[in-house]
Amino acid sequence: MHRSNHDKLLCMDEFSSGLSERQLKLGYLYAKNQLIIRQALYIIAGLIIALLAIYSLYGMADFGLLQGVRERALAIVMQNDKVDFAGVRERLSPQNLSISDTLTLPAGDGKVDFVARVGNKNAGWAAMVDYSFSYGSAETGVLSDFVLPGEEVALPAYKINDPGSMIPVFNIKELRWMRVSPHDIGAYAPWAASRLTFELGQPTNAFVEVGGTKILRTSFTLKNNGGFSYWNVPILVSLEASGQTSALQTITIDQVKSGETRTVEVSWFFNVPSGSFPKVQAHVNILDPKVYMARVSEAPPLDIREMLIQPIQPTVNQ
Repeated sequence: MHRSNHDKLLCMDEFSSGLSERQLKLGYLYAKNQLIIRQALYIIAGLIIALLAIYSLYGMADFGLLQGVRERALAIVMQNDKVDFAGVRERLSPQNLSISDTLTLPAGDGKVDFVARVGNKNAGWAAMVDYSFSYGSAETGVLSDFVLPGEEVALPAYKINDPGSMIPVFNIKELRWMRVSPHDIGAYAPWAASRLTFELGQPTNAFVEVGGTKILRTSFTLKNNGGFSYWNVPILVSLEASGQTSALQTITIDQVKSGETRTVEVSWFFNVPSGSFPKVQAHVNILDPKVYMARVSEAPPLDIREMLIQPIQPTVNQ
């Protein structure tokens, strides 16, 4: 049975009565332009297929004519042992430390100090050194210290029985290189400069009387100009005469806070060469997170990237 036009209009009225005006307009636009919409979808699908085909052809051409050729050529070179891997490894490895002759310095009461100056000219490596001094058949205990990138520092052994005419020899027992990667902390020089902000006032010498005996006393100030506070700040204090170190002490200043200034005095209880002048050098391992005190905000003193200093296998270079 066929419906009359009147019945169809009634059905459409019933259907449209449940739709909003906006839905009706969208339906009308789709019905009117459905052919154009389908054509647009076909064109978009065709473009996507064409782009995928072009990308696939480019990948095959690159592998067959460009990148693939280079990779195969490199594999052939590697198989023929034409790459100097030893040379590459040598260029990327840290250079040897520079080590001075060992000095024997007076320490009073029949004791002496042994001192060797060690330099690290590597910009991207820090050296962790276990060392000793041997003299005759005797040897000091093993001591541990560090040399930061680009730093030269005195490594001492204090209060050793006077060996007489025996000449001490500096021995590296173990050397651990720590890579300071720019990917971890950025450029090392500005990173270190923001932490090694100790202002050491010009040291002066003066004789003072202690218990009826005149001794030499070195005085100077230490100011922490940076934003980091430190649990301990070791300072190497030396006396220099005729271009050479004549005496050495290491003192440690506890809990040096940011912006703080300390007055430091060091006494020498033994005879030192006349005309000796003092030199001071802060010696803080800024690569060790444990040296930093917590900030007021209790935020960690180092970004996590700054702790990713990667050790390599121990080597001994001398």
